[in-house]
Amino acid sequence: MKKIKKAIKALVFDFYCFRLKLSRKIGLHRIDSQAVLILPPADAGSLGDQAMMEATISHLTVEGVEEITSIAYKSAEDCSSFYGGIKSVVCTERYEFAKLASKYTDFFCLGADVMDGHYSEGGSLLRLQLTSIASKVGLNASILGFSFNENPRASVVKALSSLSHEIGLYARDPISRDRLACVLNRPVNLVADLAFLLKPDNSSERMSSVIEWIINEKNKDRSVIGINANHVLLNDAKGKDIHDLCKIYIDVVTKFSEDNDYSFVLIPHDFRSKNGVGDIQFAELILDGLPQHIKTHSIAIPVPYTASEIKFLCGNLDLVLTGRMHLAIAALGQCTPTACITYQGKFEGLFKHFEIDDMAITPEEALQPSKFLQFLNSAMSKRSEVRNQISKKLPEIHKKSMLNFSNHS
Repeated sequence: MKKIKKAIKALVFDFYCFRLKLSRKIGLHRIDSQAVLILPPADAGSLGDQAMMEATISHLTVEGVEEITSIAYKSAEDCSSFYGGIKSVVCTERYEFAKLASKYTDFFCLGADVMDGHYSEGGSLLRLQLTSIASKVGLNASILGFSFNENPRASVVKALSSLSHEIGLYARDPISRDRLACVLNRPVNLVADLAFLLKPDNSSERMSSVIEWIINEKNKDRSVIGINANHVLLNDAKGKDIHDLCKIYIDVVTKFSEDNDYSFVLIPHDFRSKNGVGDIQFAELILDGLPQHIKTHSIAIPVPYTASEIKFLCGNLDLVLTGRMHLAIAALGQCTPTACITYQGKFEGLFKHFEIDDMAITPEEALQPSKFLQFLNSAMSKRSEVRNQISKKLPEIHKKSMLNFSNHS
């Protein structure tokens, strides 16, 4: 009986969507110009998400799109403020969403790393449901620039498989595209991450003091290295807490600096925290724990700031060590060599775009100070070679990033 009721509800809803789509076709609801509805990966907090949103909004604005609205998961005000001030609404109930979506021409779900169920099975299914609804009411719908890990939830694979083939799927790296091709009987487009299109902000007054500090350090013949520590590493550090992990970073940075004139910039790339643990707390603890002779040549960037400001900052660094993929993208987009601590297999696909090897280390290896130090020394020693390779491949990556919009021209 439950299955019958569920099937009847699904049929009723599909008919409701059909009526909305039909009213658009026969002109009862006219849409005279392109209007775009965007579903971000999450609410405010992640500079990686902000980078993708800002790049998307900027592209649409240049293309002449005047009406852009984002869907907020919790707070429309916070979402609007963090994602460039565009109109935002909280609207995830399916009937309400279908009615809202019917007033737009295009729907973009920014897939990022939230489409395989790793962080939240329910969250991934909700995004797929909203994308499907947008298509059913007549929108040109796509899931842009997303990765797909090697162990996706079965329910998510089923939902992806049932999507209309009219919905564009855009995998942001070759490995994710191959994984999707193995489980879906439909085309999947290969692109690069949307954040590669983000323009660096070189006019920021609040970053001017940090840039000035970097320039002063370089004038002393010191190499300046950006460091980001991601609390996700705690998931692999059984029996360790944030202080244990900070000690690993401190010990490695201290040994890394022996007999070298290095300076360090601590860079939080996500303003959210869980149980008092996040990028900001990591940066503060690492800076406080450094020996005085290193701390004298180190700073932690004061928050808040924007993704575009950080991208400009990365262009002034000699190397970036990061546990956040979109900080890596910001650095790579400025031709700055990037050493990464991986998670979810995302970095391997990113570096495959650039045909770069050995610039990523697993969390298990990073938790071993000797291997971590060896990795960092290796990355530093070949930074010139890596910078040249990045510079060579970057124009091609930009073109691949633009392909996210190929279904919406």
